[in-house]
Amino acid sequence: LVMNANTAARLNINTLGERVIATLQPEADERRVALMHALDHEVPLAEFDPNQMTQAVLNLVKNALDAVEGEEDARVEIRTGLRDADFFVRVTDNGRGIPEDELKKVFEPYFTTKISGPGLRLAIVSRSVEEPGGRDDVFSQSGQGTAVTLLFPLESRPVRLIGNEPDDMRAYLSLGS
Repeated sequence: LVMNANTAARLNINTLGERVIATLQPEADERRVALMHALDHEVPLAEFDPNQMTQAVLNLVKNALDAVEGEEDARVEIRTGLRDADFFVRVTDNGRGIPEDELKKVFEPYFTTKISGPGLRLAIVSRSVEEPGGRDDVFSQSGQGTAVTLLFPLESRPVRLIGNEPDDMRAYLSLGS
């Protein structure tokens, strides 16, 4: 799982987000989940492995879809944007949340709170993020939902024309408001 000259390319992260949404929209519809997006079109082209990034975001969205299963007004959102010298992809859900004592374990291989599944999705995400120099961050509130953010360094800091990314992750748990 190494990014090299053969796999990395300068791409638009929003295009990847749109493809993930198109891929998972039928599953979201079947589960009666609103799959939304808020893509920041000021994010410049960035260098990343499109296959690994797609798999990472797919895994996050699939986990979010699982987390909102059975919830009334179930929502999952993919958001892209800029924060400091990084670009980010954030997947937010309004599911039951992750208990605080389990938050540090979510990226460990084989850790799962589900009845089925090996617990590898988030471990794969974490590895995909860390190898090219990125970071992952999880914020969750019990009964409110979870936001998982993948941050990757930009080559140079772009100039923002409109506002800055808020630091308060709680703002992202109230989707659509």
